[in-house]
This record gives sequence, structure tokens and C-alpha cells, in this order.
Amino acid sequence: MANEVATEVKEDLKEAAETRLDRLMAQGAAAVVDLSKPVRGMDHIPLRHPSASDLRGIKLLDLINMDTVSLELVVPRIAMNGFTKHDFLNLEPKDMFSIGLQVSGFFAL
Repeated sequence: MANEVATEVKEDLKEAAETRLDRLMAQGAAAVVDLSKPVRGMDHIPLRHPSASDLRGIKLLDLINMDTVSLELVVPRIAMNGFTKHDFLNLEPKDMFSIGLQVSGFFAL
């Protein structure tokens, strides 16, 4: 009985996560990065493709190389959930790396 309930809960959580992801993608998110440690209650960061104005003052090569100073400037500009520079600075290193991979991937040919 307990195993059945646990299975149902897991399935419900999976469906809710898929629904959330579908909703974010419909709103224009190009990628969603799940965080290993929530920041200000956020457990994921939806990112949209950067526009030219989002990249002002940034060297593209620095973004492609996942330079943290460049990422700390660009990520808050392209995050779709109020993610701030302060939030970025409080990320776990592996979450920062995951976000950097997504952002640098926006420039892949």
C-alpha cells in the first residue's frame, strides 16, 4: 500500500514538473536549468535566448568560455523569473556551471 502511494506521488510530481516545463517553454523559455540548491525559493531558472541589448558590454567569447563575471551580468537579464545578480552570486558552483553551459550553448552553430 505504501509503495503504491509513493509511486502515485512520484507520478504526480513528474506530471506537475512536465506541465511547468511546458508552460515555461510556451512563455518563451529556451532552456530551464534545475538547481541542486534552491535560491530564494527558486528551484529552477528559465532562460530565454539573449537579444543584442542583453549582450551590451559583454564580450561574446567570454560568455562562450563561461566567464563568471560575464555570466553574472547576462543571466539576470535573460532569466524569466526575477533572478538577480545577487542570486547568481549565491549559486552552488555546479548550478553556476549548468547555467553557463546553457548560456554558452545559445551561441553554438
